[in-house]
Amino acid sequence: MHPRIFVPLWSWGSAVPAATYRGLCDACSKDESNAMFQGCALLLQLWSYERLAVGRPIVDHRGYEAQYYGQHDDDGPTMGTLWVCPRERTWANEQARRTYPSFVVALDRLVAEDVIWEPYSAAAVGSRVPYGLSSLCTSNETLWYTTASLVYDIYIEPHCPHRAMRQFGYAQQFPVPRVIDRVTPQDHRLSRLGQPCLGTWVTKVEPYVQA
Repeated sequence: MHPRIFVPLWSWGSAVPAATYRGLCDACSKDESNAMFQGCALLLQLWSYERLAVGRPIVDHRGYEAQYYGQHDDDGPTMGTLWVCPRERTWANEQARRTYPSFVVALDRLVAEDVIWEPYSAAAVGSRVPYGLSSLCTSNETLWYTTASLVYDIYIEPHCPHRAMRQFGYAQQFPVPRVIDRVTPQDHRLSRLGQPCLGTWVTKVEPYVQA
């Protein structure tokens, strides 16, 4: 048996969304042919597979076998394990030559009923994870509704759970309330471009870290 590896208690749960939110902001505002998405693409992909019936593989949805569980509560599978576990998967029979335009058209055709916004039901969790989820999935449940600013490196992004309340099992207010300007426009545009290694950007993000 290998000893458990000690992992420093960094807040990856806030760093990963911060980098992903910034990547989405940048990607949605670019029109260059070489534009690319920066952030946790796997997180965005797994969310899409679970919530949207567009571009996802066809996999076996039977419950996880015992081999997916470790000896500790935090060493168990998640709901997203389904899409990355070594199970046989198939794709749609029709192959698109121009993938990006095809995905844009498919996403534009989605209506509200095509998107799963509600949280996982107890029945859905029980059927996929019969022996229980990893304890890490709900260890910081009290922080899900925080409206603090998320900071990763030079990226500062406001966390806005009120924009997706149905995923938490609550009614969604519409129209969606405007985001409180917790991050000033100039701070939201901070970039490492042209910044020296020990630039002044550290002092710019510090107030958000201390808040």
